[in-house]
Amino acid sequence: MCMKHKKPDDVPRHWEPTASLFYILRADPNVPVHVDYKVTGTATGGGVDYTLADGTLEFNAGETTKNISIAIVDDAVVDVGETIILTITPKAGDVVLGATTTHTFTINDND
Repeated sequence: MCMKHKKPDDVPRHWEPTASLFYILRADPNVPVHVDYKVTGTATGGGVDYTLADGTLEFNAGETTKNISIAIVDDAVVDVGETIILTITPKAGDVVLGATTTHTFTINDND
């Protein structure tokens, strides 16, 4: 099984409400697959700069695509290129990830 992501626009701005990563699963469609993701970077989560928390992508039997959306919060602070880094890791040994397992978004400010 192999999973990769399609690269989106890497620079969400505070006035753009979401940024997304789109994942494609190349696997047996009858087998469920679970992949964990971790959110790090210089931006502050918990609703300050964005609202996404660590989690798991769950591909049920028959599913081949998943999307992770990051809600960007418009704050009054002047930000200079804060980052949101999303890293995926296999939850079980039945998943082989593509070459890119980390994606960095840079939030530019609108203030």
